[in-house]
Amino acid sequence: MVSEERLQELKRVAAKLLSANALTEEELSEKMNINRTLTKRIMFSLRDEGFYLEEVNGKFILRLDKINFHELGAKLKTRVIGRRMMFYKEVGSTMDIARAMHGHEGLVVLAERQRNGRGRRGREWVSPGGGLWFSVVLRPYNPPQYTSLIPLFSALATAEAIENITDLTPSLKWPNDIQINGRKVCGVLTEAIYELGEISSVIIGIGVNNNIPHEVFPENIRNEATSLMEETGYPIPPLVLLSSILERLEEYYKLFIRKNYEKILSIWKKKTLMLGSDAVIGINGESIIGKVIDVDNQGRLVFINTKGDHMVLNAGQIDYIRIIKGTGQ
Repeated sequence: MVSEERLQELKRVAAKLLSANALTEEELSEKMNINRTLTKRIMFSLRDEGFYLEEVNGKFILRLDKINFHELGAKLKTRVIGRRMMFYKEVGSTMDIARAMHGHEGLVVLAERQRNGRGRRGREWVSPGGGLWFSVVLRPYNPPQYTSLIPLFSALATAEAIENITDLTPSLKWPNDIQINGRKVCGVLTEAIYELGEISSVIIGIGVNNNIPHEVFPENIRNEATSLMEETGYPIPPLVLLSSILERLEEYYKLFIRKNYEKILSIWKKKTLMLGSDAVIGINGESIIGKVIDVDNQGRLVFINTKGDHMVLNAGQIDYIRIIKGTGQ
């Protein structure tokens, strides 16, 4: 009888071996020093967790750039988010598809890769195979001034999911980034849809650099970006990660629609290293040096410049924020 802990360890080893070389079941068994029955069980489990095992001439290789998507069904412990999912091999942007179907609360649109992925302020978001690129439709009725909390709790949910299935400790960077060891592993984008002058839907876009080898990143971002696989040393099961994110997201969405804003912010602040940090922010082409003081209950950044002026800023007002290393918590 194999313990659950031992089985998880074996699956990580198998995923790493199969992503590096094509192997027969017999060769995998020999390399892992386990019997064929357990090998078959592990390979079945890898597929179930979203890994794409391609067979060529009797040998199997784990394709990091593809997802073995299947309906999560009873495995997903949510009531709203993810009960309806759409999966694509390639799209322009999952945000555009979700926006076109914004009446379906809880809809999740997932793609293996995006041609025109976008980040905050319309910046390009590189979305090759191996990442987890998806959008979620929400239809909250909260006062519009609290919409800025949605990217915060979406990033928080994702960071907690990463912690749940890896040994990593992500940190949150306002307003929408998740970092590991100072490098970006995930970004969150939100877009509001208005009807009759009021917000009717909010589309959340989440992009996780999951199983992306470092050399796949464009050279200009290699020093700033990382992936979960690079940080852990082994491939991360895509559907396990997706399920965990969606489950945590629904829990925070419940808090949000109950207007429990203070609790969301309290937890978010425990996972950021920004508060008290010296920083440079960009506003209208001007760089301003100062200190990050707080994030208020509407998700706005509270910043004090070197002249002592207090500034309360929403994400749309800031072009960028760069933390000066060696300061803060």
